[in-house]
Amino acid sequence: MVYKLLQDRRDIYKMMQTENANENFTDNIMSKTNSIVKEGFTNTIVTAIQNSSSKVNIRSYPFQNMTPQFGITNPDTKQLQQFCIKSSLNSCYDGTNVSLDMLNYVLSRGCRFLDFEIYWGTPTLPDGTEDTGQTSTGAVVSVSDDPTTPATNCLSLYSVLNYIQQNAFSSSICPNFKDPLFVQIRVKYLIHLNEANNQKTLYNSIAKTISDRFATVQYKGKVTGKTPINNIEQQVVVIMDTYANRDYVGVSPSLAKAINMESNSNVLTFTTYEDAITQAENSFPIDKNGIVTNMKIMQQVAPMSTVSSVQYLFSDNFDSMSIISRYSAQFTPMLFYRNDTYLKEYEKMFNKSGTGIMTLSSAMNYSDGQQVVPGVVFP
Repeated sequence: MVYKLLQDRRDIYKMMQTENANENFTDNIMSKTNSIVKEGFTNTIVTAIQNSSSKVNIRSYPFQNMTPQFGITNPDTKQLQQFCIKSSLNSCYDGTNVSLDMLNYVLSRGCRFLDFEIYWGTPTLPDGTEDTGQTSTGAVVSVSDDPTTPATNCLSLYSVLNYIQQNAFSSSICPNFKDPLFVQIRVKYLIHLNEANNQKTLYNSIAKTISDRFATVQYKGKVTGKTPINNIEQQVVVIMDTYANRDYVGVSPSLAKAINMESNSNVLTFTTYEDAITQAENSFPIDKNGIVTNMKIMQQVAPMSTVSSVQYLFSDNFDSMSIISRYSAQFTPMLFYRNDTYLKEYEKMFNKSGTGIMTLSSAMNYSDGQQVVPGVVFP
């Protein structure tokens, strides 16, 4: 079975797309507040994606109803690791360019896990993006074939985080605006920034941008799988992916302080789909009440492959249902610009639940072909 799954994926993915550091980058743009609320997309690609998508039927998770039901009082039911979160990979990318329009679209679909590839570069102003004059070299969001250099199209990290701060908890954009929001910072490979000072410059720039833009919305403290999910309601949880540099803490203590959680860690794993399906199945059992799994860690599986230690995007989505069923993954970020069968099934699951956050046990049951009871909230 593993061989067949791997073989089936071979034909649906492909490889996706030194400036001196400027310590003053973040200082130069912090005085600019880029407050944008989209009322319609000017990006024609995003408009086409929206027009091809079905209606979203979800709402905020009813945290106020997290009280004992059916005589069940197990406090583990509130732990973050007991939930499956609707997730997006490369959340600004529309398959061609990155834009704030695409970020708006992903939020409007109810995604509460956002992922961004981070490079060092100079922001551009792509068609349909209101990135008002922030052109200084620094941390940028992009998607590139080259693991060391951003594409010709990129956004400043400042404008992306600013847009999130302004709009991710807005009822005019997000159907589930009261839910917690997970923002993953995925710094790409720093081959051309192999000197400690250059890495420190990039990491410190990221740290300052997070601290400035998320000052009023970020959760204060570290988050683990055991954190009660209601504790982080309507707050941002910043996740740092450590694949590029596991010692980022030593390079930039300020970035370490700005992070709530790490991926590629013993709190949250990060596995490519191709690597996951070559591993032994490890689905965690559900308790006798049908609510709590035996999870001891959170897992993220992404539509990627690994070649010579470099991670490459698939060109299409992956079978997230098999991953949730066989590996009990809480985060299976999808490519929302590719409205294929796998994405439709993924969105159907959350529509059936009626939320962008659902119990992991319900997601596992659904992926196994069982019905999901909408609106059921456990203690």
